[in-house]
Amino acid sequence: MGAQPHAGASPRHRLIASLELTGDVTVEAFDRVVRVAANGTRSPIALVTFVDDERQWIPARIGWAESFTALVDAFCARAITGTALMEVRQAHLDERFKATRLVTGPSAIRFYAGQPIVFEGVPLGTVCVLDQKPRSLTEPDRQVLGDLAAITSELLAARQQAIRARRPD
Repeated sequence: MGAQPHAGASPRHRLIASLELTGDVTVEAFDRVVRVAANGTRSPIALVTFVDDERQWIPARIGWAESFTALVDAFCARAITGTALMEVRQAHLDERFKATRLVTGPSAIRFYAGQPIVFEGVPLGTVCVLDQKPRSLTEPDRQVLGDLAAITSELLAARQQAIRARRPD
């Protein structure tokens, strides 16, 4: 289980902590989500992310080694400011991202698309895909990411029930 949130933590941070999604967590169902995301959008990198007040946690990933990233570098931290898909077709030209470590460093990310995972009305993170070359999504790709984010939200509801069931009253 991850660390408990501090007293001034945001509702998103507290919800992520209550779902035990901080730290080096892996969730097999999320692994299936990223496999479908990668295959369904023909992307070399697919992630399920959760963004708390301090960092971006990555409990499921394909084509990516890190289990978390700093918020300053996280595309997903921007994507969760709304509930619509965020697509960045040329990250190296985008003022919001061109100076970040994920774009300038060894990852050399050029494309990002993230669909927020909304749970209990709160955007907690994303199902996202990334690439080292600029590109754009097709409408079926967008639908895949939207469906997977909704499925991930349903998985969170089941996770929440399981956590509550094992905790004493």
